[in-house]
Amino acid sequence: MGTKEKKGRVVVITNQKGGVGKTTIARNLGEGLYNNGSSVLLIDFDTQGSLTLACGIKGYKNLKHEETIAHPFLCMAQGKKGVFPIKNVSEAEGKRLDIIPSNKTLYAVAEVIRGYPEEIKYKALGMIVNKLKPYYDYILIDTPPTISQLLQNAIAGSDECLIVSTAESLSLDGVVESVETIKDMKEVADNDIDILGVVVNDLTPNRAHQEHVIKQIKEYSEAIGLYVFKTMIPRAVSIEEAMSVGQGINEYKYSSNKAKEAFKNLTEGFLQKTETLNI
Repeated sequence: MGTKEKKGRVVVITNQKGGVGKTTIARNLGEGLYNNGSSVLLIDFDTQGSLTLACGIKGYKNLKHEETIAHPFLCMAQGKKGVFPIKNVSEAEGKRLDIIPSNKTLYAVAEVIRGYPEEIKYKALGMIVNKLKPYYDYILIDTPPTISQLLQNAIAGSDECLIVSTAESLSLDGVVESVETIKDMKEVADNDIDILGVVVNDLTPNRAHQEHVIKQIKEYSEAIGLYVFKTMIPRAVSIEEAMSVGQGINEYKYSSNKAKEAFKNLTEGFLQKTETLNI
């Protein structure tokens, strides 16, 4: 991995409603940061393993728990030593794009530590990322779409949170619920996590209902001082196609220019937003 000290900002990507595209944002924002010169680690912290698939890890469903995030997660919770099963997605001089995979083995491990004391069961992932921070500029964590011990761990172990939403009413509910969960975890885990803002994904232009929901998202966000990213990711077949073949939008040869431009702008907006926090 190299030994150069990095900034190591840990960002959890979440929404407590499914189907909003958290994995899409994690995969392509990670690629965007990498292309911008950063070393990036993606952590798949969802038992479905969608981010693992999107990074081109073949046979991910059959990976043993020692080959997934489940292994260091359990080791940290039990106070044991373990390895970090990091797989390289892309590498260039002075920077890396890596992933720690996930699959259903994570579910079994989460069940094992469910009854552990709060100071352990909520902080195991945080102990993992603290050991990895010196090697990466950014660590992005993809999360399950429900309030669970896994989501709570991801929030407790992160410096910042990026909430993903679509322009649908249920997704807006997920934004509200996510904000409340983050507030709760601040107290439970004693973690002063910042919310970077809300990014709207899967947008179809000129749909009246979506425009109405976007207005609601902005009104809710303004009322509580929450930032809404100006760049909204359009619905594009090429985004889904790229994910299905384990590639980012920039490396997939059939990607639309509109999709590429959207993620380029989102990456720039993300960098500008994180820089204002002066962490």
